[in-house]
Amino acid sequence: MVTARYSLSRKLLDLYSTLGEFDKGEALIKKVDFSYWWEWPMCRAYQKFCILKGLDKMNNEQYAQAIQEFERIFELPANLGYVRSTNYDDQRANYLIGWCYEKLGKLDEAKETWRKTIAAVYEARWGPGTHRRAWQSRYYQALCLQKLGRWGEATVYLDGLKEYTLGNKRSRRPSQSLVRRIAAIRLARRTEDIFKDVSQVERTIQK
Repeated sequence: MVTARYSLSRKLLDLYSTLGEFDKGEALIKKVDFSYWWEWPMCRAYQKFCILKGLDKMNNEQYAQAIQEFERIFELPANLGYVRSTNYDDQRANYLIGWCYEKLGKLDEAKETWRKTIAAVYEARWGPGTHRRAWQSRYYQALCLQKLGRWGEATVYLDGLKEYTLGNKRSRRPSQSLVRRIAAIRLARRTEDIFKDVSQVERTIQK
C-alpha cells in the first residue's frame, strides 16, 4: 500500500473508468492509501468506477456479476479513507440491480429492490449541490416507480424535475447542448494529453 498523490490518483481512476480499463482501476484501488484524506471526490470516483464496471457487465449480459459490482458502492474500501453519506448513486445502483434481477427472471427480488429505492431518504440541505443530488435521486426513484407500474407517481417526480431544471439559474445559459459538446471536446483533449504518457502519471502517484 502506497500513500498516493490524491488528485492524480482520483483523475487516473476516472480515466480508467471512462476508458473501460477496469483491471488497471482495480489495481489502483488496492494499492493506494487515502486514510489521511478527508475530502469526498475519491469516494465519488470509486462509485463511478463500480457503476461503469457494472454497466459493462450488463452490456455483456453478465447480470449476476453486474449486481456484484453495483453492490460494491454501498461499502467502501477502508483505504479510501472516507465514510460516505447516502446519495443518488445509491438510487442509481439499486435501480440497475433491480433491472438485472428482472433480466435473471427474479421478479420478486427486482420489485423489492425498486421498493427500497423509492423509500430511500435523500439529503436536501441549503446548498445547490445537495438540491441537485436530491433531484437526481428522485429521477431514479421515478424510474423505479415506472417499473412497478406506478405511473402517476412517477409523472409527479418527473414533472417536478422538469420544473426544477427550468427554474435553475444555471440552466438558463444559452445553447446548453452546445456548451455540453464543447465541454466534451475539452475533456477529450485533456484525456488525450494526459494519456500521452500514462506510465509517467502512474509513477508520479507513487512518489
